[in-house]
Amino acid sequence: MIEKSVLELADILGGKLLGESDLLVRGLRPLDQADPDCLSPLLRKRYLNNMNAIPGVVLTDESLAPLALERGVTSVLVHGDPMLALAQVIDVFFPSSKPQGFVHPSAIVDDGASVHSSAWIGPGAVIEAGVKVGEGSWIGPNAVLMEGTMIGKYVRIGPGAVIGYEGFGFVPSVDGPVKIRQVGRVELRDFVEIGAGACVDRGTLGHTVIGRETKIDNLVQVGHNVQIGERTLIAAQTGLAGSTLVGDDVMLGGQVGVADHVSIGDGVRVAGQGGVTGDVARGSSVAGMPAIPHDKWRRLMARFLAEARVEDGSKTEDQ
Repeated sequence: MIEKSVLELADILGGKLLGESDLLVRGLRPLDQADPDCLSPLLRKRYLNNMNAIPGVVLTDESLAPLALERGVTSVLVHGDPMLALAQVIDVFFPSSKPQGFVHPSAIVDDGASVHSSAWIGPGAVIEAGVKVGEGSWIGPNAVLMEGTMIGKYVRIGPGAVIGYEGFGFVPSVDGPVKIRQVGRVELRDFVEIGAGACVDRGTLGHTVIGRETKIDNLVQVGHNVQIGERTLIAAQTGLAGSTLVGDDVMLGGQVGVADHVSIGDGVRVAGQGGVTGDVARGSSVAGMPAIPHDKWRRLMARFLAEARVEDGSKTEDQ
């Protein structure tokens, strides 16, 4: 069992300690399962209502620390970014093991593929000819890497993901749709993560490229010839149509849809279910369908909801 004193944790996290300093922490628990010798994160004020018992240690920010102490918490670790601190403390109590150079017997690895000796290849995974898998990468169960896919160092590909399959390209004709073959490839740069069931299509003539340290959630569709920059975060069920350009440090919320040949600048934020139909300037925050500046969208929604309430009231009175 791993145990750390709250003083040790404060030092590891670079945070401030309030309350008792000699408590030993033996694990992590959510607030609704709090335990006297465990640490629980308090990330929102409303989560205080989830405290069915008093946790020994709470990890939170400066504004919520006094409220935690008032509720009888023994020790409070205060950090400027509690979510970042939570990621660090999870690594303390649940250290992850690095890939040890393993290929499951049920995996299919073509003789023409190049797989680094330190890579981990899960059960049922398929790696076709011409694929390159870099140092320390992790290929999940039943993931498929199609011909010519290039995987960098310490890339993580979730179970059931398909990398390098042909994109959706057809031309109408009198005899029915004619398929445009995709003959490019996919390049995943170092430290990229692809979620379970996600699909990244290969380019038509050029390449689909995902930049270093970009993280893509489960069930995301990345179309052919899409170019994604570094450190970008893309949430579940988002779809990027072909030839979209996405910059560095972008955040796309869940179920965002992006039209083809659109350019999204560095640092852009798109709220969940946003529909991006045109270029978005660097540093912008947008929402809605079609996506517009986020503050304008909020004002329009407030007006819309107010008018809807008035109409509902009128109908009730008429009836």
